[in-house]
Amino acid sequence: MRNVSRLLRGGAIIGLLVFVFLTFTSFGKKNAPIFTKIINQQNQNQSTTQETPLLNIIPVETAIVTPVDSYQVERSYTGTIIPRRSSLLSFEIAGKLTQITVDGGDRVELGTPLAFLDTSTLKIKQQELLAQRKQLVAQLKEMQAGSRAETIAAAKASVRQLSQQLQLARQKSARRESLYQEGAISREQQDEAANEASTLQARLDNAQSQLDELLAGTRPERIEAQEALIEQQDANIANLEVELKKSILQAPFAGTVSDRLVDEGTVVGAGQSILKLVENNQLEAHIGVPVNAAAKIKVGNTFTLQIEQKNYQAQVGSILPEVDPQTLTVTIVFKLTQGGVA
Repeated sequence: MRNVSRLLRGGAIIGLLVFVFLTFTSFGKKNAPIFTKIINQQNQNQSTTQETPLLNIIPVETAIVTPVDSYQVERSYTGTIIPRRSSLLSFEIAGKLTQITVDGGDRVELGTPLAFLDTSTLKIKQQELLAQRKQLVAQLKEMQAGSRAETIAAAKASVRQLSQQLQLARQKSARRESLYQEGAISREQQDEAANEASTLQARLDNAQSQLDELLAGTRPERIEAQEALIEQQDANIANLEVELKKSILQAPFAGTVSDRLVDEGTVVGAGQSILKLVENNQLEAHIGVPVNAAAKIKVGNTFTLQIEQKNYQAQVGSILPEVDPQTLTVTIVFKLTQGGVA
């Protein structure tokens, strides 16, 4: 009896489990779509409850990469921009400064007169030299043309006159010699007559020589000597003209007057500075470059220099040999173009 009750209770438990299993199985088969829908809804609700993170999209640019043989590298160095030419202008001769035609800041062209010296003394001397030259030229023309007939006639008349005077002087000297021998006159009176004859003889010889020269014409040597005198005079005149030109101070190149050092009325010496002139368009950049970088730069290389936000095309004009002991750099001299490069 006790065993039967145990069996019944065991069977009841088994029956209950089977009922529950069958019931669950049957419920699952009949309500499968509903169960699936509920699960999907739960999953969707869970996914919506989770916040999706925002993406920070960065814009980018693309470029086509191509192989090249070289590339540019920018470097910044310290340098100075100076005019290629800057001159202190002065006169080559001394004198009184009479006029200055420019002032600081004025732009001038090549050959522009800038200042003047007093030339009154030089002009007077020039007139004297020109007058002397005219006289020398007239004498040369007379030599080349020969003596005039009137001159020859006058010379002949002078010779005849002196010949007659000499003849009379000789006669007088002979008479006095006789009187002196007789004791009628003194020795002094006899010497006076002899000296008179000797003087007339000398004058006659000179006149005859001049007459012979007139008749023969001027010798070539004298003409050459006269021509040499004229050439010497021309050289003196040319030298004076050079001094006159030196009394005008002209601009040796186009540029800007940066300073005026003296005023009118000043007596200046040769070489004393009057004005300072700097070139307008020709500029140079003197830039200190490290020694290792300077070794790669050659005279004639071209570079683009940026100066005050403006680009300039520059060519290496020279490389100074010294190394700056403070900066340990080599100075490269660049020749800048007139205008900037875009």
